[in-house]
Amino acid sequence: HWNNEDAGMNAKVSQFETSIIQVTQEGGDTWGKVAYVVEGIDLDKTPILEVKAAKVDVGCGFMVNVASSDWSEMFTVVKRTSADGVHKGNIEKAIKDSKNPDLWKSPAKFNVVVVVEGKDKSVLLDQVKIRSDK
Repeated sequence: HWNNEDAGMNAKVSQFETSIIQVTQEGGDTWGKVAYVVEGIDLDKTPILEVKAAKVDVGCGFMVNVASSDWSEMFTVVKRTSADGVHKGNIEKAIKDSKNPDLWKSPAKFNVVVVVEGKDKSVLLDQVKIRSDK
């Protein structure tokens, strides 16, 4: 999901290189978000969300959240950063205060949401994966 589908997202996704996507803020706000639907996730076995930022524009920050499939809840998994490199967070820990835990039962379906801050700024993501904590 991105601005092309929902004007309220305020961001766009483009293929920067073969394995790198670019998430760019656009629109009237100073932030934007894009979302990727993931399905069939066993959070008991694979609770870690890991992103590798190849490059973050100067004056830009980003964070990664998870949102329930019905968008009724959203939780921050990777806190706001402006640093390149690998960033990790634990989905299970982030959703521990969920008002509707049934939405997160395995095999879970939810949205991985990348929020980018900074007018017309971008983050280049080399990988986004959900993995075990080992």
